[in-house]
Amino acid sequence: MRAVHPALRVELTLTDRVLDLTAWGADCWVCVGEVRDPGLVSRKLGTMERVLIAAPELLKKLGPVSIAPFAVALRRARALRDRQVRMLDRSGRSRMEMLDTPIQTDSLLSSYRAILNGAGIGAAAPWMCQEDLKTGRVQRVLANWWLEPIALHAALPPGIYRPARVTAFIDALKTRMFALSGFEQSS
Repeated sequence: MRAVHPALRVELTLTDRVLDLTAWGADCWVCVGEVRDPGLVSRKLGTMERVLIAAPELLKKLGPVSIAPFAVALRRARALRDRQVRMLDRSGRSRMEMLDTPIQTDSLLSSYRAILNGAGIGAAAPWMCQEDLKTGRVQRVLANWWLEPIALHAALPPGIYRPARVTAFIDALKTRMFALSGFEQSS
């Protein structure tokens, strides 16, 4: 990875909450999912693939997991989110699955740590779990199915003025992201 330019200062705050960029003094917000603030200028960067994974020890306890009893297996496994998700296969088929789970977090890192510790079946981006899949620390669940890709957006305060540093940051971010597994750039 290249060193950051000495004049460039990046402060990273991770949150799932909608933020007032102006109040925070932020130039840009990288949002995973939809930008819910209509007062922001939003630019779709691309999409991120997500797969289901679990610790091998948990999968030994559960036995084979198939798409039909998927929601039941997730309840037994204490999966990490409570919501309905769209699952896609290679042929383009999709199906909705309801997840009814007792453990919830809005932290990607906490969720991944819980999966590694055997707390349940959960979603992860390929760039995040690639090494752990290679070493066997986690395994794919329903290997022929994926969760619907999630959009990535850059959100900016309204106005026509964009500092050059914001454009440079977004360009550098896109270059880095789309070199990783599981990202697809918007056309």
